[in-house]
Amino acid sequence: MMAPTIAWLGLGNMGMGMASNLAKKGIIKCSFIVYNRTVSRARQFQALNPNTVVAESAAEAAAKADIIFTCLGDDTAVSEIIDLIITSTTIKGKLFVDCSTIHPDTTTAIANKFQDAGAEFVTSLIHLLWNTYVFN
Repeated sequence: MMAPTIAWLGLGNMGMGMASNLAKKGIIKCSFIVYNRTVSRARQFQALNPNTVVAESAAEAAAKADIIFTCLGDDTAVSEIIDLIITSTTIKGKLFVDCSTIHPDTTTAIANKFQDAGAEFVTSLIHLLWNTYVFN
């Protein structure tokens, strides 16, 4: 059995650190694809982590990966990227892991979209902290 291919979408302040930890400290014996809207940021990441490949689009990264992590800035960015991926490529059987700080309603909406498209979805607990501090 071959190791899964991993893609990381979003190399902002949080995403850069999390992806760097996977690239440098994780046991990645597979392709590690990165995508960022600002391509220079993805190239900078690649220069520091030579075991990575830069994708030209989020859809390309998702098409080539088995496990796709997202760590994006807000609800709108997450929804737009997910809609683009779902309409641009087949995602059946893929696993999406969202590490973005987004509203729980947005998480539920994208989880339903992934389920309808035949993909699996896991969310991080970041939105639960948001809920605890902002809404209580």
